[in-house]
Amino acid sequence: MLATESEITSVRAMPFEVPSGQRFLVLAFERGTELGSTHALGQVKDVPEDAKRMISELQRELGFVRENLQATIEQLETANEELQATNEELLASNEELQSTNEELQSVNEELGAVNAEFQMKITELTELTTDLEYLFRASPVGTLFLDEKLYIRRFSPELTRLFNVIDRDVGRPIQHLSQNFEDRAFVIDAARVLATGEPIERQLEGTREGQFMMRLVPYRTPQRHIRGVVADFVDVTLQRKAEAGVLHAQRILDSLEVEVAVLDKDSRITMVNQAWRRFWEENGGAANLDAAIGQRYLDVCEPPLRQGVEDVLARRIPSFSFEYPCDSTLQSRWFMLYAAPVAGGEGAVVSHMDVTKAKASDGRPPSREVPQ
Repeated sequence: MLATESEITSVRAMPFEVPSGQRFLVLAFERGTELGSTHALGQVKDVPEDAKRMISELQRELGFVRENLQATIEQLETANEELQATNEELLASNEELQSTNEELQSVNEELGAVNAEFQMKITELTELTTDLEYLFRASPVGTLFLDEKLYIRRFSPELTRLFNVIDRDVGRPIQHLSQNFEDRAFVIDAARVLATGEPIERQLEGTREGQFMMRLVPYRTPQRHIRGVVADFVDVTLQRKAEAGVLHAQRILDSLEVEVAVLDKDSRITMVNQAWRRFWEENGGAANLDAAIGQRYLDVCEPPLRQGVEDVLARRIPSFSFEYPCDSTLQSRWFMLYAAPVAGGEGAVVSHMDVTKAKASDGRPPSREVPQ
């Protein structure tokens, strides 16, 4: 034994060779090894100086390595603590991300619901647009939409009767289009409606054919702001012809001396001539005969007259005539009622003729009783 030993934990033997070729064995006593009062190396005999220097160098290197190892261990411990802190932060971030992910899923579900609602709205809007297009195509009214600059926004096919307009003209000023009616103040009227917000309505004569009723109204938003003008053109040619026909028929009836009234199928008075009006006024009728227009004629007839007129209205008989007394305050008078159905239509024409002179010339004593 090189030294007195007690409680040696471990001993390491390391061979080495010096430059001179000699070989040595180095014994390393680890911690926990207790030596006697004298150091082990101090009692090693015959150890060359080179070996001693080598051992000292190795001891210094070993101490340096131990210091580096200790520093590395401390750095690793610090890095481990940092990693643990980073891991805790990552765990917290992961929890936040999970919470955010749940919120995103909730938002995604809400977006899905909103998207479905938008899809439904888009479908409704598409259907509404399609309905509007079909309404435009089916409507007999020519409609024109203008914006705030009086540029064309939309128009119905019927409008082509009054304006030379095609689909590519959408977005063009209305002033650039030629018109098929006599009045050239349309643009001025549209600008006035846009400025004042007051509608304009009047009749136009077409250059080719027909008569049209024009109505210009402001295009208002739900907030009541004016954002353009809407123009409607209604063909009133047939209506005007019918009115002209009624006026012509009225003039014909007014030229007759007998009192004439036109009844509908329900016996309501729809038209009377001037002679009827005079008779009405001269015999104490209301000051305004027009108030009687629309009243039932049968409501004021005696039973035999009522039955005859009802049979004519029902087409049970081709005509009906009846003489009846109608005295005034000054004289006794006789009238003849004659009723016939309207040819080719419904209703009847009733006339009243004063036959007092004709009965007197016959020499027949007038009877004052109305036959039952």
